[in-house]
Amino acid sequence: MRWLVERYHFVLKSGCLVERLQLETAERLRRALVVYSEVAWRLLWLTYEARAHPEAPCTEVFDELTWRLLWVADCPTAVVPVTPPDLRTAVRKIAMLGGFLGRRGDGEPGVKTLWRGLRRLNDIVATYRILRKAITMEAETPAAPKPQRVSRQATAVRLRRKCRSGRQSSAATS
Repeated sequence: MRWLVERYHFVLKSGCLVERLQLETAERLRRALVVYSEVAWRLLWLTYEARAHPEAPCTEVFDELTWRLLWVADCPTAVVPVTPPDLRTAVRKIAMLGGFLGRRGDGEPGVKTLWRGLRRLNDIVATYRILRKAITMEAETPAAPKPQRVSRQATAVRLRRKCRSGRQSSAATS
């Protein structure tokens, strides 16, 4: 149990960088610690959940969109499977986004690579949602009329008329 508490504090210090926070009041520091404590707990829980129940489906932890985007981010040319992968596979793919190499003798991913991978995965999911919203907004807006192409001759005629009208108005004022 002591080891788990030490790992929790390690995640708070190195992953969340709590020691680097320079908040001016104790209330701000307390609020930041509440948020970062939740993040650290979830990260630690995910690390050990993948080790304790590796065969569980990853949908127990991630929503449908997240695991599908994780699959595409890891292997863009592969077909996304119909059934979700197990938790161990999903956690290893997340850790690979964070720099985990996944070689035969590497063991299970650690908290640091999982932290980095989760940050990248959250960015990927957020980007997908923003782009999907932008595409649907673009489809809903009416298409702007295309500009008409004007020949060079018509442009020259228009410029001559403009010049003439400018000369006439200056002659009338003098």
